[in-house]
Amino acid sequence: MQLTCRLILVLLLISPVTAQAQTLAELRTSPTKLTSQQEELISTWLAQRVPLMADRADLSQAIQSRSDIIAQADKATPAFLSAYASNLNDILKAELRRQKDNDLFAFNAVLCLAQLQQPSTIPLLEQLLEYKSAAVRYWAIKGLAGLLSSSADKAEAARIIQALSTAGTKESSGVVLGLIYARLGSADPEPCLTGLLKIMDARLKAYQSAKVLGPQAELHAIATAAQVWPQLKQDRQNDLAERIGKLMAFSALRYVRDYDELPPNLRSNLARIVVSSESLLVSIAQARKVKVGTPLSQALQSKRADRLARISTALDAWAGTAGSKKFHLQTFNAKPVALLK
Repeated sequence: MQLTCRLILVLLLISPVTAQAQTLAELRTSPTKLTSQQEELISTWLAQRVPLMADRADLSQAIQSRSDIIAQADKATPAFLSAYASNLNDILKAELRRQKDNDLFAFNAVLCLAQLQQPSTIPLLEQLLEYKSAAVRYWAIKGLAGLLSSSADKAEAARIIQALSTAGTKESSGVVLGLIYARLGSADPEPCLTGLLKIMDARLKAYQSAKVLGPQAELHAIATAAQVWPQLKQDRQNDLAERIGKLMAFSALRYVRDYDELPPNLRSNLARIVVSSESLLVSIAQARKVKVGTPLSQALQSKRADRLARISTALDAWAGTAGSKKFHLQTFNAKPVALLK
């Protein structure tokens, strides 16, 4: 008798949730804008599951709740997705305020937002760009970058580029910064270039002061620059080439000056930046019927005995670092590159 009563009680507790889930499944196919009552069903369903994503004591439950929330977007109609994303955004925002120091919840929340790819999530994704966890920032960028590549709204795209470039000037993680650089090549090249240069200007200050420890992020900047430069007018190509020239020069100068003190991985990454930068500058110069060669790359391949001296000579020919009157960067109307601070 007691067992029967318990089973009835469990069924009574479960049945509203089951019925609600079934109703939600029906709403996912709605071709028209949802009513306020239908949106309330969505809100109620989410309110039951969103807090579970914060449960650090039961990771399987937190992950399952996240999966359930993401799954509702699969093959759903635009009408449903719009209402669903808006309600999820509001509930997540309120819960993030309550769960200030819960990295697990913040990660699950940003993963849900990034998967939805709905414009209404942009403000909260921008907020998560400043979160303390690099993993959260990484997924916030992925979410914004996905919206950037699919957006036909110029104002919306400009807002995302501004958010990404501002975040890039402050980013401490090389992996996260590399993702920002890489995603800045996925939209209109002109505003993307503005964002790219904004980040590079901030980073070049650290390069000139020899404070950069993880320069591999700039390899993504070079790759993005190689993607966008053919679509730019010559004056904007010059702006880009000037930054790439400085990046190349500061990396080569540090390679030569601090060679014996540099950790092998840092030395290797600086060399890769020099080679990649020079290759890109050669491509831009060749498009203008100017032949400059690859003296820095050749110098880096020479034997240890005279390698550093050859790099210095090649660098002066490229960037006028030792007072050369003629140097290759003049092709792009660039001035000589200053020495390291």
